[in-house]
Amino acid sequence: MNHRGLLLDTSYLLPIFGIDISLEMPLNVILNSGQSLFYNPVSLIEIKWVYYKLVRMKRIDLRDARKNYILGLNILKADERFRETPLTTPAIERVADILHDMGLNDYFDRMIAATSIVEKLKLITDDQELKYIREKYLKFIK
Repeated sequence: MNHRGLLLDTSYLLPIFGIDISLEMPLNVILNSGQSLFYNPVSLIEIKWVYYKLVRMKRIDLRDARKNYILGLNILKADERFRETPLTTPAIERVADILHDMGLNDYFDRMIAATSIVEKLKLITDDQELKYIREKYLKFIK
């Protein structure tokens, strides 16, 4: 299937927010791919949750977490290579409900995967459950 760009899973946005993570595909390769890059705003909520988890684990203090989040948000919003998808639409919700019926229980993953399907974007993820979600979805609805 042809896609009109790449939808980055939350993990691929974490480095922009100063959170080090090992990624299968280096972010600089994606940034220089020439593809249109998208993210769902639900990832911004998930990133905030990641920061709060790091605070609870005492890996960062709350003040630094808040500062880093705002800094990352400013960087992301100012970078013209990134475009925001709709947070949700009736079509995204319908697909997300089907993904839930298929056993995809994580809300953030469901919304991101549904967005990739509805918006015809290739999902860039390291999450094994999500890698072939479009194919599984198409098989499920037949």
